[in-house]
Amino acid sequence: MTPRDARIVELRSPPHGLKMTEIAAAVGCSIGTVSRTLRAAGLTDRLHAGRKKLGEPSKRDQAILALLKADQKLTKAEVARRFGLAKQRVSSIVKRWAK
Repeated sequence: MTPRDARIVELRSPPHGLKMTEIAAAVGCSIGTVSRTLRAAGLTDRLHAGRKKLGEPSKRDQAILALLKADQKLTKAEVARRFGLAKQRVSSIVKRWAK
C-alpha cells in the first residue's frame, strides 16, 4: 500500500469519515482512484453499507425450501401460490440458498 493509499483509507475511516469527493480533493486524485483504493483495502465506497446479508434463510425461506425438497412433484409456481409470492421470487430463494 502506497502512502497515498494509506492516507485515503485513513481519511475514510473514523474519526474522519470523509466523503469520497472530499478525500479526492485532499489527496489530489480522482474519485475513481479513491473508490478503487477503498475497494482494494476491503472498505465500501459507501459510508453506511445498508442491510447486512443474512447468514441463513429466513423462516419463510426455510419453509419454501423444505416444501420443495419434501415434495419433488410441486412446481415453483405452485409453491409461490401457496406463499403468496411470484414464481420468480421462489426461484431466487432456491438459487440463493442452493448448496
